[in-house]
Amino acid sequence: CKHKAVNMKGKDKDSASDDAKRKKEMDGVAKHMRFTIATKKAIIKGENIEYFPGSKAIDCLLESKWAKETDEPIAEFVPYMGARTVAADFCQRLIDKGYFSRVRKVEVKGKEEKEAEGAASKKGVAKKKEAGNVSPRAKDTEKDEEVKRKKKKFRLQPHEHQKFFDSIEDFYVWHFNPPSRQSYFLGVLVLFGAVAGTLYPIWPESSQLLIHYGSWLLLCIVAGIIGIFVLRAVLFILLWCLSAGRLYFWLFPNLNEDLGVIESFKPLYSLKKRKVKKSKKNKQSTDCDDATKADATTNNEETPDDT
Repeated sequence: CKHKAVNMKGKDKDSASDDAKRKKEMDGVAKHMRFTIATKKAIIKGENIEYFPGSKAIDCLLESKWAKETDEPIAEFVPYMGARTVAADFCQRLIDKGYFSRVRKVEVKGKEEKEAEGAASKKGVAKKKEAGNVSPRAKDTEKDEEVKRKKKKFRLQPHEHQKFFDSIEDFYVWHFNPPSRQSYFLGVLVLFGAVAGTLYPIWPESSQLLIHYGSWLLLCIVAGIIGIFVLRAVLFILLWCLSAGRLYFWLFPNLNEDLGVIESFKPLYSLKKRKVKKSKKNKQSTDCDDATKADATTNNEETPDDT
């Protein structure tokens, strides 16, 4: 009995060590895939996620070190990725372990989108009528807006069948988010900055002077950015009030867009004019006035001269 108990303990230790080694090797493969496969960002139930097509995962594994022939196996619990079917089976194991999951793309079509398309079509008709007075630069911007509208919108939903397929039309969402090298580097940088800040009183005078002027420069940049936001708001309100709501003037219109630093300051300004539509009552009154004027002129022409 004692010998059996010792053997059982030895088997439990071996199985625990094998499980730990298997998890470590699978984490290594998943980490390589996580930071190698190009992903796209989306939102599911208020959470920011990253997804990728299944064929890209297979391509990543076939180009990795686990697909190269060596004298000794690289990993004990990771198979040799010599074929796409083997890589697909391993990806299925990753799904079963919860590293990523399968999702489906659903096209978004609702009342709001239909109303937006109807309003866009009406605006397009009105803009075509005014095409003669529009500059070529404005026409280019209108074309870009039409292209953006034609792009379809999709929503990601969890798939009921969690199976892996080597296809570009099947998508998978990452749940495995290990810390990257960039996060380690930023952590070390923050720690170094905290230590350097505590030792500031014993810094050389030249270094303290450099930090002093650098802080003032940073403060001026922040104040300048805030000043630009205040100035563009003041100009917009001023011109909007003076034009009775007909002019929409924005300084640096792309400043709030998700663009690069240089692209955010292009173009310098944008000016849009809104035409005021006449009401039916005003049109009827003008028609009546025109009719009375026409009757008066005809009466004057029909009356003979007494002389």
